[in-house]
Amino acid sequence: MAHGRQYVSWIHETDFCRAIEFLLTHVEISGPVNLAAPNPLTNAAMMQTLREVCHMPLGLPATTGMLELGAFILRTETELIIKSRRVIPGVLSKAGFQFHHPFIRDAFVELSAN
Repeated sequence: MAHGRQYVSWIHETDFCRAIEFLLTHVEISGPVNLAAPNPLTNAAMMQTLREVCHMPLGLPATTGMLELGAFILRTETELIIKSRRVIPGVLSKAGFQFHHPFIRDAFVELSAN
């Protein structure tokens, strides 16, 4: 989307549920906790990986103008799509939480198998 350099933070659904369970059983953890995989990547890298896993050789770009038109129709802001979000799960990692899917390729492969 747009230039593709914006960072995307993500988390596999299994790790999300496991992280919630981990937090519920570790009452010593308090304050804000980022629920995101430890390896954010750019939108361009994420889409390239998704196309590879899905065996889709070509992906058409969504230009900034296209995003602005879509955002106008949906009455939202393009910033929600274009702005980088590079979130690291510092609290979870420091507390010893182990991700089953720390890399997006593995997550896409597992999700595409279901």
